[in-house]
Amino acid sequence: MVKKYIKVKLIVVLICCLFLASAGGATEKLGSYGIDKGSISVSGISSGGYMAHQFHVAHSKTIIGAGIIAGGPFFCSKGSLLNVCSCINLGGCFRAPANVSASIEATQKEAVYNRIDHPVNMYADRVWLFSGRKDTVVPTAVMDIVHEYYKAYLKEENIRYVVSDHAEHAMISPNAENECEYSGSPYMNNCDNYDAAGELLKWIYDDKFAERGVARRDHLLEFDQTEFFDTRDASISMNDVGHVYVPEGCVKINGKGGCRLHIAFHGCEQYQELIGDEFYARAGYNEWAETNRIIILYPQTRKWDVPWFMFGWGSETRNPKGCWDWWGYSDDSYHVQDGKQIQAVWKMIERLAQ
Repeated sequence: MVKKYIKVKLIVVLICCLFLASAGGATEKLGSYGIDKGSISVSGISSGGYMAHQFHVAHSKTIIGAGIIAGGPFFCSKGSLLNVCSCINLGGCFRAPANVSASIEATQKEAVYNRIDHPVNMYADRVWLFSGRKDTVVPTAVMDIVHEYYKAYLKEENIRYVVSDHAEHAMISPNAENECEYSGSPYMNNCDNYDAAGELLKWIYDDKFAERGVARRDHLLEFDQTEFFDTRDASISMNDVGHVYVPEGCVKINGKGGCRLHIAFHGCEQYQELIGDEFYARAGYNEWAETNRIIILYPQTRKWDVPWFMFGWGSETRNPKGCWDWWGYSDDSYHVQDGKQIQAVWKMIERLAQ
């Protein structure tokens, strides 16, 4: 009887071990697709809009365009939570928006120290901006500053600024179910089927796009993000897995790729543990990617909630809503090329380019 019990117990343990091993190995490495290095762009909503803007400014030699939805200007927070009320309406705290001259001054300073590419590289880039007048998180006045910032560096005809009278703080997608003026999770709203992802992609790439296609679920791949950052450093606040949409026409043939790459940054409270696949499957990018040979990279954050008593009130070393870093919770270099999150995404780009 004892031998039988031990035998059964061993079998159960072996089954559990096999299950854990298979589960642990289920997430594959990010593939190499030989992307066109001259056709890389970014976009984002909310904190993802801030990150897309930071990434564009930091790597302007490489990034050819950006789509900013309800984001804010470069170095808006000056690296501290104490300044965020000039950048967002946090609990009703919003006051006058940050001055564009401060963002320009920070840009010039970082360029002098070679912490970002020189902003002259942005001159011919194409930028698409979106704000909703009903946005209760990032007021249109903040996006106005982003508009002013880009006018200082880009040809004005290369900037498109769309302001909706009805949009709340959300990714505007024809796939979304919530109404245009809805405020809340998953921050995906439908405004008369307006397609923000399609509009920004068409503007950035400025060429004849094929019609919006049908996204295929088997083209949406999960990959291991942990090889791109130090997993021992919780402050990076990035998820173990990310997602990438790879259209059929973007699989390398005879060692050749050549597809364009677009990086889409989700917003606060849009990380996958909270809203599942709502952003990376339903934001609207994949339908256009499928018919226009664009790979869409969806890097993912996770929340990092450190008890206040460990660091004191007002500590920047916490990220309870899974936001991308635009106020310095990860490190002081969050907005430049040495920033932990920017470095991690850059390494992903390098892999996709191989």
